[in-house]
Amino acid sequence: MQKSFRFTNSSIKALPANTDTKSTELEVSDTEVIGLKCLSGRTGNKRFLLRYTFHGTKKSISIGRFPEIDVGTARQIARRHKEAIALGNDPKAERDNYRAMPTLSEFFHLTYVPFIKRHKKS
Repeated sequence: MQKSFRFTNSSIKALPANTDTKSTELEVSDTEVIGLKCLSGRTGNKRFLLRYTFHGTKKSISIGRFPEIDVGTARQIARRHKEAIALGNDPKAERDNYRAMPTLSEFFHLTYVPFIKRHKKS
């Protein structure tokens, strides 16, 4: 099996489950978008990810599972991430910062309500 080829929905669907005992996932690369990978697990689950280098450190960011994300969408997301990397932004760090930001409900119950209880005049 080729390790690098142009991804299509049918070629990704036809990827075999990785039964090799040396590795848990079979990794194949897209020839159209450099760094876009598809991992096929032992159970046959497939997921896309982007491998990249940021300030000399190798990193990867998950794009999504196949077939929820098709090949065209995975390429668009990978290109968007690569643009951010070219501009000096780490997409994985941005995602982690966004996830760490509290929701309005969390802010209200954890910060605002205790503050009001301490400073309420009546």
